[in-house]
Amino acid sequence: PAELAEKYIADDLAVMAGRREVTVEEPVASGAAAGWIETYKKPVIGDSGNVIGTVGFARDITERKHMEQALQESELRFELAVRGANDGIWDWNTTTGEAFFSEQWKSMLGYAIDEIGSDISEWQRLVHPEDLERVLVEMQRHLTGKTPLYAAELRLRCRDGGYKWILCRGKAMFDAPGNPVRMSGSHTDITERRESEARIRDRNEQLDAIFSLSPDGFVSFDATRRVRYATPAFHRMTGIDEATIAGM
Repeated sequence: PAELAEKYIADDLAVMAGRREVTVEEPVASGAAAGWIETYKKPVIGDSGNVIGTVGFARDITERKHMEQALQESELRFELAVRGANDGIWDWNTTTGEAFFSEQWKSMLGYAIDEIGSDISEWQRLVHPEDLERVLVEMQRHLTGKTPLYAAELRLRCRDGGYKWILCRGKAMFDAPGNPVRMSGSHTDITERRESEARIRDRNEQLDAIFSLSPDGFVSFDATRRVRYATPAFHRMTGIDEATIAGM
């Protein structure tokens, strides 16, 4: 096509005028299919020192360009997914230790983007000391193929010094020999759920203490009018133990 021919000629003239070697990527057209070539060009200098032309070579890079385009589109989709996710996203190269933590992952703990580095040690230093060994054991179980997925609830230190409960989930990718090469996953803030569970436990413990110490006998029933629980005082008063009355 004329427009491509003019571009090629302009590149050649620029090489000759500048007396320099260049490598350029140029579009080509072959029938209905468009492609790309990578061209190396250098000026040809005559005996008198004058530039008499160009010489070089070209190779087909159409497949590479398509792969680059597909990668760019994939990275764009990934970025949009990460930005739109409520969960924090992480990705770990288990060979080099390099790690990626999404903006939401960092802001969930109160950190700015530049306050968390790109190494897996950044995550480890934030794990609560009481949780670290347990979490690492569970992660190692997954990396050695003992579990299909990695999941753990742990506390991570926030920027203000406090801790948040996080549900950490992930899955590793393995090479042909079965060695882990990469692991990716998400962080979900479950602090509110854990605090609610703690409040319920505390309340149940208080009620259990009240019922256990009370001289009155208490019996509770479910929605089908069957006995669910009877206090020790009820047993002392009637001689009927909880196992016997349960379900009646």
